[in-house]
Amino acid sequence: MNANFLSDRLYVPNVEHWTRICTKKYFSDRPLEVRIVEDGIILPARPIDEKDGYHCRGGVCDRDLNFVAGYNNLPPPQKNGTYCIDEAYAVERSELEHSADEVIFGGILVCHFGHFLTDCLSRMWYIVQNLDDTRKVVFLMLKTSRLQELKTWVYQMFDLMGLSEDRVVILEKPTQFKSVTVPDQAARIKHSFTKEFLMPFEHVRSRVRPSTVKKIFLTRSPNVVSLMHLCNQEYFEEFFRRRGFTVIAPETLSITDQVSLITGADEVVTFLGTLAHWSLFSHKGARWTFINRVDGLASRQCLINEAVGLDWCFVSAAMSFLYAEQGGGTCLLGPTEHWQRYVIEHHKQRLDPNVRLPRPIVNDYIERWCKYFSGNQKRRIESLEKLHSRISILERQVECKRPVLCFDVHSAQRGWLPTNVEGDISGFFDEEWSLQAIKIKFNEPFCNVRYSVYYPDSGWTSELANGQQAGVTGKNKAFYGISIRLDNSSVGSRFDVLYRVHSFKGNWSMWRRNGERIATRDCKLNAIQIKLLPRVGKEQSDGR
Repeated sequence: MNANFLSDRLYVPNVEHWTRICTKKYFSDRPLEVRIVEDGIILPARPIDEKDGYHCRGGVCDRDLNFVAGYNNLPPPQKNGTYCIDEAYAVERSELEHSADEVIFGGILVCHFGHFLTDCLSRMWYIVQNLDDTRKVVFLMLKTSRLQELKTWVYQMFDLMGLSEDRVVILEKPTQFKSVTVPDQAARIKHSFTKEFLMPFEHVRSRVRPSTVKKIFLTRSPNVVSLMHLCNQEYFEEFFRRRGFTVIAPETLSITDQVSLITGADEVVTFLGTLAHWSLFSHKGARWTFINRVDGLASRQCLINEAVGLDWCFVSAAMSFLYAEQGGGTCLLGPTEHWQRYVIEHHKQRLDPNVRLPRPIVNDYIERWCKYFSGNQKRRIESLEKLHSRISILERQVECKRPVLCFDVHSAQRGWLPTNVEGDISGFFDEEWSLQAIKIKFNEPFCNVRYSVYYPDSGWTSELANGQQAGVTGKNKAFYGISIRLDNSSVGSRFDVLYRVHSFKGNWSMWRRNGERIATRDCKLNAIQIKLLPRVGKEQSDGR
């Protein structure tokens, strides 16, 4: 997949990051196995952290309580993913219920439609392949407090897949069965899929008459209770309505009617997220345009795009200047520069580049955001830090009369810190909180910045560039050195990039510049400072 192929498909910030996930090959030709666990024990899901509830212990075990299977959407041997069960827990034999049934392990259930489609059906290929099988299928419910909500749509979808409600068992107590049949996962939705992945969706499509509506815009109904609110979605609804699209809120229809619409459509536009996952029921070659509500990446959707064979396009319309969650909260949408370029190239229309969002929409966004996060001090503080970072970047850009160098640092105990601009210090040189990862880029296209980090046990990493993450998070692994340089373009050759690091010993290193390596072997780093200076002579090399 070359750059020309992507040029009219990616209208997003961080194009290099998006290119990487969009060009990745997700298909795996690994053969799927079906294991039969005699006297198998199935443990209900128990959250590791009660505040989360979506990373649990439990799953299928053998008769000796050795873990056999649960669910993981990450590539093995990684664990600790959201919506995962990747280890068992101790249980007394006296606690076990006993059943003479031979059952099939169906995996997990979550009361979120998007994750139901992408995470909860990875073993359903076996059910579709064996429609004459009458054994019960056992599922583990994450967050059982929402059990009653499943009946509104889960059983409808299961019925379309050939699994009747009387065969569905949502396990509530640790139980030992005569045998447990465990089909392999056909997808690890953040990593790979096999040829069996689409079987449940193709079976549903075969049982539903396609709609005659060929161009649809999927939107969110204002009457449906949701954790997410999109401010200004009406702007996009009206834009596509004028271009012949039928605007539909799928939540107002039955599951069968929703599948019918998607199956029959040749062109679909929707917001990236749960609505986008309806593309699993599309026909090969259907054109899907995904409007991004946040600037996060979409590896799940990229996997689906490849599996189904969609003709796809991503367009960023994210204008949230306050904190925006991927899965909930309030997002502000509008005619970003990426949207305007998309409209020019795909709809042959030039929008007014000076257009501003109407004040009532901005006020509505702020009011809804404050209401949603009223009880979450951490989110409010993060949002103010994010807003301050954006203002700092703009101020520095005006001052320098050019794009500015920005860097994000991941620190132990604190995670990703607010974005800093050239000249700033990032980290805590009065605390022993090590630096674990860093991303460096210009806030607008200017020149390429390249960098690598150092580990005493493995040496220097390969060079990364323009916002790619150097270092690792979640593994408590610090880096001990860094090298930064600009490329040799006409712009890059006119500037020196200077940097220094602060160690746990309480000392700043000397300044280094233009790719010179700076590293320690026996002391972790807790802060970094980066500068960019015009190259006017050797006197600049000391960092003053």
